[in-house]
Amino acid sequence: MKIDIPYEKGNIKVDIPDPYEILVPNKVSIKDEDKLIEEALENPIGFESYDEFANDTDKLLVIINDATRPTPTSKILSYLLPVLSSHPDVKFLIATGVHRAPTEEEYRFILGDTYEVFRRKLYAHDTRKDEDMTYLGKSKNGTEMYINKLIPEYGNVLVIGSVEPHYFAGYTGGRKSFLPGVASYKTIEMNHKLALSDDACSLALDGNPVNDDMVDAMNVLKDINVF
Repeated sequence: MKIDIPYEKGNIKVDIPDPYEILVPNKVSIKDEDKLIEEALENPIGFESYDEFANDTDKLLVIINDATRPTPTSKILSYLLPVLSSHPDVKFLIATGVHRAPTEEEYRFILGDTYEVFRRKLYAHDTRKDEDMTYLGKSKNGTEMYINKLIPEYGNVLVIGSVEPHYFAGYTGGRKSFLPGVASYKTIEMNHKLALSDDACSLALDGNPVNDDMVDAMNVLKDINVF
């Protein structure tokens, strides 16, 4: 059997010899994407609406993924544009982790039509720039947690990310935008060494030391308002 597997911007042709078995995912009901996004922003679980959150802040930091993640950032930003474009003090921090800063082309891919509106408010996290970090303390696993100082400086953080299985952190999303997203190289290195544990695997959160580190970082940031 010959199949095309999507890879980067193209496909790779793979020839699978006999015998083989085809597995297909369970069927799920498909809902209107626009309505889902609108409802999520208006009625988030256990939180005030996005408009209320943003309008109640003097300073707002928006963390977004770099171009290596399949997050529909530009689509989400199109819904947030009316409030963000009129906010008195908003900055965007690219959660690069240990990746390089985005290129001009990648910035346009990430932000889409909102790029021209926000381009002067964009900051790419540099994990090796120690002067941009602030110390949070040590995790239960002994990881020294340094994170971008814009987090405590702004105090109110809006995170745009995606949730999917991760091969050693259990799942992506949420806490992963902070660690490793905007953490120091040393912190990321210490955290990722925990991936050698047998408990660090896909879909596993409880007892996963990589996830435990990330949760510890969020617990230390308890005074930060995160949407």
